[in-house]
Amino acid sequence: MTFREIYQPPFGVDIIGMYAFSSNGTKTFTAFSSVSQKNLVKVVELLNGKRADKFKKDDIIVKKDKLFIEGDVILVRGWGELIGVGGLHLPPKEAAKIQDDFISWVVDTITT
Repeated sequence: MTFREIYQPPFGVDIIGMYAFSSNGTKTFTAFSSVSQKNLVKVVELLNGKRADKFKKDDIIVKKDKLFIEGDVILVRGWGELIGVGGLHLPPKEAAKIQDDFISWVVDTITT
């Protein structure tokens, strides 16, 4: 199984701007602050190929399931879908690889 089966584009941001979901309904990102929510919209637009002005790679720091964009955090979600009740019940090691591969793809896609 690959991340593309779990996190399926196009991605969308909810009406309040706090959550992003993949087209198959997987909760993909959470952004709490207004700056993070602004960055979340840009991330989603970049992932969907609707924007060209990418982030600088030096402005993105990854710590486990968190993207720090210019210091503001966006949480990468989907863990419950990967291992949880009602989800795929994957072993944690396999789930972590899928989520890590997704995060790598996100960073590669949104940065120059």
